[in-house]
Amino acid sequence: MRDKLTFKRIERLHEPGRYGDGAGLWLQVRGAGNKSWLFRYTLNGRARQMGLGPFPDVGLAEARERARIERLRLSEGLDPLEERNQRLAKQRQTQASRILFRDAAKAVIAEREAKWHAEHRRQWLASVAICKPIIGSIPTALIDTALVMKVVEPVWKRTQVTGERLRQRIEVVLDWATARGDGREGLNPARWKGHLQHLLKDTAEVEHHAAMPYPELPAFMAALRQREGVAFRALEFAILTGARRPAARLGLRLPGASHWQANGAPRPLRCSQVHGRAGHNSRLPLDLLRLDARNNGLPQSRD
Repeated sequence: MRDKLTFKRIERLHEPGRYGDGAGLWLQVRGAGNKSWLFRYTLNGRARQMGLGPFPDVGLAEARERARIERLRLSEGLDPLEERNQRLAKQRQTQASRILFRDAAKAVIAEREAKWHAEHRRQWLASVAICKPIIGSIPTALIDTALVMKVVEPVWKRTQVTGERLRQRIEVVLDWATARGDGREGLNPARWKGHLQHLLKDTAEVEHHAAMPYPELPAFMAALRQREGVAFRALEFAILTGARRPAARLGLRLPGASHWQANGAPRPLRCSQVHGRAGHNSRLPLDLLRLDARNNGLPQSRD
């Protein structure tokens, strides 16, 4: 029997429980102001139920119509609950696919800039500015290889280093969007290995400086120590420790007295700038370099 419920009866129902209308439609009451519709069915011997909306937002007539539609799906061998879950997943995917590149780039910068130095942030903003006229307003899932090339190739031809950094940042932004379900199918169109490496010609020419013959080094170091100034001390520091320029500058800023521990042993220098990346610490041995900033006319550290 169908259509057992009436609007007046529904309004009078306050006792928690389930009240059948027929043909799988039920009203679930959890209190005077908490009522909702359920569609209950059996598929392949398994009892299932799905919500059809709250009462009175979904009235009696609309609830019956919704139940009728689900019965039609059931008659076609479809699972109404699984079908709805798939529809909702597609809707979420469609919504996610509307993530615009400019919004994704803005989110990436916001998430990471706390760990960046000012110059790195400026470079990221400059890269995004290059992208905006071409792909800024395009959903990330729709950005393909042709669009990436349209952004990167002109910069690459002018300055390969800048073009490579631009490509890397586009790749990061697209990866970020894909991880958040932008609906992309396939690999990142900005990836280098096995993809853009075949489209962008590597024109960088690396010319290394000739190495000083080892037998000449003692005389060079002796002459270097006769020269005064920060640049010469930084060079001496770099030769003896293998430090890169940021670490060499930091080493010379330390007060000479702080290089040594109370027992006379050299104090190792912890430096997060050896490789120019935050969070990567290295230890530089100062026993090779007994520089005293105060005795060499070098600037004292305020750290």
